[in-house]
Amino acid sequence: MDTNQKITELEAKLQKQTFLFKRSEELAQMGWWSFDLASQKITWTNGIFRLFDRDPALGEPEFETLTEIIHPDDREIHNTAVAQTIETGSEKFQINYRIILSDGSIRYLQTQGESEFDEQGNITGLQGIVLDLTREKRIKEDLQGSTREYQSTIEGLVVGVVVHAADTHILFSNPEASNILGLTVEQMLGKEVIDPTWRFVYEDLSTMKIEDYPVSKVLSTKNPLKNHVLGIVRPDKEYITWALVNAMPLLSHDGEIEKIIVNFVNITERKQAMEALWEREGQYRMLFDKMLNGFALHEIIVDEDGKPCDYRFIEINPTFQTMTGITPEMVIGKRVLEALPGTKQYWIDIYGKVALTGEPIRFENYAEALDKHFEVFAFCPKKGRFATIFIDITERKNAVQELRKSEKLLSDMATNIPGAVYQFKLDTEGQQSLPYVSDGWLDLFGISPEEAQQNSESTFAIIHPDDLPQVAETITISAQTLEPWAHQYRIVLDGKTKWILGHSMPEKQEDGAVLWNGVLIDITPQKEAETKHEQLQQDIIKAQQYAIQELSVPIIPVMDQIIIMPLIGSIDSMRASDLMRALLAGISEYRAKVVILDITGVAIVDTGVAAHLDKTIQAARLKGARTIVTGISDAVAETIIDLGIDWSKIETVRDLQTGLMVALQQLGFQVTQR
Repeated sequence: MDTNQKITELEAKLQKQTFLFKRSEELAQMGWWSFDLASQKITWTNGIFRLFDRDPALGEPEFETLTEIIHPDDREIHNTAVAQTIETGSEKFQINYRIILSDGSIRYLQTQGESEFDEQGNITGLQGIVLDLTREKRIKEDLQGSTREYQSTIEGLVVGVVVHAADTHILFSNPEASNILGLTVEQMLGKEVIDPTWRFVYEDLSTMKIEDYPVSKVLSTKNPLKNHVLGIVRPDKEYITWALVNAMPLLSHDGEIEKIIVNFVNITERKQAMEALWEREGQYRMLFDKMLNGFALHEIIVDEDGKPCDYRFIEINPTFQTMTGITPEMVIGKRVLEALPGTKQYWIDIYGKVALTGEPIRFENYAEALDKHFEVFAFCPKKGRFATIFIDITERKNAVQELRKSEKLLSDMATNIPGAVYQFKLDTEGQQSLPYVSDGWLDLFGISPEEAQQNSESTFAIIHPDDLPQVAETITISAQTLEPWAHQYRIVLDGKTKWILGHSMPEKQEDGAVLWNGVLIDITPQKEAETKHEQLQQDIIKAQQYAIQELSVPIIPVMDQIIIMPLIGSIDSMRASDLMRALLAGISEYRAKVVILDITGVAIVDTGVAAHLDKTIQAARLKGARTIVTGISDAVAETIIDLGIDWSKIETVRDLQTGLMVALQQLGFQVTQR
């Protein structure tokens, strides 16, 4: 196979791999990058441009410009990680950070990279991939067509001609030979092959032995030399000139060599192009082998009627093998019904449609044999073939199931708790409503939950006339101070008096309204017993206080490795000690890696409270858990600033929902908002 044919085949192979790579980038929401330390040049694939919402026509940004795109809170983390990698020469690194897109929206990214070194072990650059962790939208289609990086042929080859005598000295050379060899015609005339002003090298760059010189080979064999590749080291060039050499002996009548004609074709650019092709193919192969998602390429098989009846495995990557347990020896070159006889015709029909129509498809599938859930992307790289990208979403599915269990548990708790759980809202115009009441509302007030939510006045209408003004006053005070609301009052239902005990926590809403989350309990039996059994009342109060204390440091496991501790009320030294003990026990019990400390119910934060929380967070860190603080109200935020309390090293988010999303992302989950 000659060099031109090799280049053509390599270019065709590169085009195919480029297409597969870019389609993989689109569907897997990822891209490849490199950074050269010497030139400070950043190189991006189209996938990176898409992730950073940057027009490829603008080219790659400078490093400083790239830093400006990164979220201000993440720039130091990003820049420090890159700087440490360069300084220490670490082989691999991984950075999670956010970027701000042109429309102001936030995108979460993860950069995985490794260092590149020269022969002396000095770091020369970085390269790696970027993954889109937000996964909020499907990847954009109709990307710009890939740009061919190398021309298919090298035109206008010019041949250098050198004529040697039988003793190897040069008799004649043309100008192109001078251009290739770096010597003038006058200098070359009369020179011998062993002249030290120039030398030949092998393709591995080692100095060529004299017996392997083209002239020497022809002299020793008396046969022509064809398509011999060698390098020419020229004193006036920093790079090696590569030549394709053909040599022909001219024999006398008695069979002795009289002259040797050597032709040199400068293939330096062709050689560099081949090396670049091999290097680029190696980069794609590295990405193919190291990508986090499973990848498989198949060829569809049809019957006599043109209907899909089977398909053959062409190639799989290591991640596919890790995910499925299927090795290349088991499937490569084999039909799926041969290698995996349990495959249903349903899947052959789906993949056949992709391979024959070119229409991509995305779906989720549960592999019963592997007990795993997969998100699958299938696309057609070439008619009659289909490629699949597998993402293991088993943990995500399990997390959703656990979350649903937690939601059901909380719902069951609200249904079965004595009394009624409720939400009470007071807007800026003084209008009140009950957004939520539990089923216990009917037993407590004789009003169905639906009626109470439609008309909150029906609940207030049965409050004892002597108690109604104080109930309204305490609600007003709680709304103004955002302090917990706790009150006892009477209601009159069917001519009978009931005593109600209420506890709730107010929270300021973005629209200025105040929302209370709380519980109302029928304490009539306790009130009736007060007059007869004073001591029993004290015991009941102590028991209630103990129960409230136990509830003051609850641990809620929302899913594997994530627990929530919602705090309500004030925090003193005794409660702080209970809080730390309960949190550490919860971390151990549930093997938590992330703790969400929700202080929505903490109305007052002073230096002492901040110190208690800080010690608790440090203790959790020593246990290997990362703490996220949620639910900081406006009043609490102002108090922290006024007191000069430093929470800069504590990760805080607005509310519990956001905290849960951040926790999932810290554990590697990909959260999609719908």
